[in-house]
Amino acid sequence: LEKLEVEMQVIRGINNDFKSAVEPFFREDMSDSSRVQIERYINGMWTEYKAEIASDRKISTKELDRIAENALVQNCEDAVKYKLMDATKYRDEVIDILGKKANTPSGQELALFDFSKYAKKKFYQDQTLKKADKPNIAVIIAEGAVTKSGEGLASDDICKLFQDVRANKSIKTVVFRINSPGGSALASDEIWREVKLTNAKKKVIVSMGDVAASGGYYIAAPASTIFAEATTITGSIGVFGVIPYTGKMLENKLGITFDRAATNQHAILTTNRKLTETELSMIQEEVDAIYLQFKQRVAEGRGMTVEQVGVIARGRVWTGRDAKRIGLVDEIGGLADAIVFAAKEAGIKDKKVLYYPHVKEDKLGEILEQLKDEESMDAKVSTTTLPKSMLEYYNQLKRLESFQGMQMRLPYEIEVN
Repeated sequence: LEKLEVEMQVIRGINNDFKSAVEPFFREDMSDSSRVQIERYINGMWTEYKAEIASDRKISTKELDRIAENALVQNCEDAVKYKLMDATKYRDEVIDILGKKANTPSGQELALFDFSKYAKKKFYQDQTLKKADKPNIAVIIAEGAVTKSGEGLASDDICKLFQDVRANKSIKTVVFRINSPGGSALASDEIWREVKLTNAKKKVIVSMGDVAASGGYYIAAPASTIFAEATTITGSIGVFGVIPYTGKMLENKLGITFDRAATNQHAILTTNRKLTETELSMIQEEVDAIYLQFKQRVAEGRGMTVEQVGVIARGRVWTGRDAKRIGLVDEIGGLADAIVFAAKEAGIKDKKVLYYPHVKEDKLGEILEQLKDEESMDAKVSTTTLPKSMLEYYNQLKRLESFQGMQMRLPYEIEVN
């Protein structure tokens, strides 16, 4: 960016020294704060992983550390030697094992059914029945970056889902599943409001996925109970903004200059004019105000003082395990645990779970399935109703999907007409 003469004007909330996402714009190495939090959470996650593997594979955590430290597993045979795998098998050997487990007569071909295809159809059928059978638990899925509209976790969509759930008289409690690194402060606050309104009417239980941090934690704060996995990345209670200054680059690299006329001194805010000290101060005040509001929201939701939140905020990232220790999370567990807890809290014995947004019939998926079926037949005798070009594009995509690992192939394809 320096060589391009682009200057990144970074504004962080006061004391947001752990909000390290912006450090690459003004540092060549990580800050002490960034190193502390990264080492803390990666070591915490490694501890959790070792414990799970040790339990499943009957290997001590000390031995797992030794294997990792010395890179002792470099291929499948090594994995078997150190008990991380049971055996190496060819596909036909695995098929034989499956045949025996399924009590399939010797020589008879196994009928294999794709699990994801089965799960999707089963889920669609289940949800169709649930809609008609007075569901009592709603699970709202929020996935992706927080935005006002469009793709990802859009407040326009999520807010509408909470409004629908509040209006649904058969729904007694809500599980809010969050998997988000945050995003728009405005959109986060809109969702926060809907979660708070819903929690006052029907208890909202949050279930955190891989990550529920920054804006992803903001929208979780007003819930009555928060579940997280031990390795969930959460917290990051902080705010930052980045405004690039591109005037020098455009003038010196492309010869483009700018001039302007305005009625007031702050009428024009553009990346082609560097912010003045006054303007930077104005934006800093706004960022600090948003940060204070973030701390207030967390304090209100978690039963803390703003000062207590300030100690564990500063943009710092925590694992779910550490977040429970410091009071940002109530329970360690997954989505299934959160649903069971929600049902118990609401006095529900016969759980009828309806997921939002509602799953729709996958028409495109059906077309792709038809393509797969036709691909398995002799194309020359197939009575396909699909255009030949679609089959050609589909087959090209299938070839691209097969490019895994190191390749030994021509760098181009030869077509023979």
